[in-house]
Amino acid sequence: MKKVIFIFFVICIAGWYKVYSFNDRNISVSEEILPIRDNNGDFKGLDCFITIPDNYDKEIVELSPDIFGAMNEYSEFKNGNFLVNIKIINNSLFDYKYLDNSFFVETTELEEKYNYLNTGAVGFDSKDIYDVFIPYRVKNRALIDLLSLDGNFSDDNINLFLNRRGYSNLTNYYLDYYNSKYSLNCDEIRDCSDLVTSDIFTGEETEYLESDIEIIGLAYDNFYNNILSVEVDNKTFSVGEFMKNKSYISNFNSINIGIKADYSINAYKKYRFIGRFGFSLRKL
Repeated sequence: MKKVIFIFFVICIAGWYKVYSFNDRNISVSEEILPIRDNNGDFKGLDCFITIPDNYDKEIVELSPDIFGAMNEYSEFKNGNFLVNIKIINNSLFDYKYLDNSFFVETTELEEKYNYLNTGAVGFDSKDIYDVFIPYRVKNRALIDLLSLDGNFSDDNINLFLNRRGYSNLTNYYLDYYNSKYSLNCDEIRDCSDLVTSDIFTGEETEYLESDIEIIGLAYDNFYNNILSVEVDNKTFSVGEFMKNKSYISNFNSINIGIKADYSINAYKKYRFIGRFGFSLRKL
């Protein structure tokens, strides 16, 4: 008899999607992701169908649906909500249920790195940061004060104004600026408060991508530790927080993944979702 297990994901991101399908060769299950649209054709979410074949008899089924991959391929980064339904169709002779505490979420290495440019920055997770993680430079208060009403936010122009003030790079200017503004004593930009990070990435985006290596690294850390959040089993945490201190997940009925409203996302419009989450089923 065919058995269907329904697991519902609510992900707070917006976008538009097409049909996305693939096979997970490691565990011999098939997966297909289809868009959900309203009567007007507007995208509302995803249906992810995972089929366990009739000859499957493993004790543990390890599942990692590529929702992040579908988001990258079919969406743009902006505010909004969408629903992801994960429907497990069990054609095997055995019953399976969620394996207690098997849920995980984590960052991952880029595949086919030769297609991307290594920025030279390194993230909190010790992974190299590639050009898919370069934020847009925004018109924050510190840059506006530096440029003294000059509206050119290009590298050449910013470096000109930095040199006039005796700075060799943007990070050192930010350190002095925010140490003074908030009465801090930070030696490294990543050691400053979240308030400083929010200031740096809040403002109207310019046409220029950031080039300062430390600021690129700060944006990456901020994205995974402060912006991309997960709620499951009545617990809320960022991807980075879960990686550092794994929460015990016993009840896996739904997930909320979202962009925190108190962080500007203008700087992150070029960003891609690179990461992985999943869970396991246990044979009864």
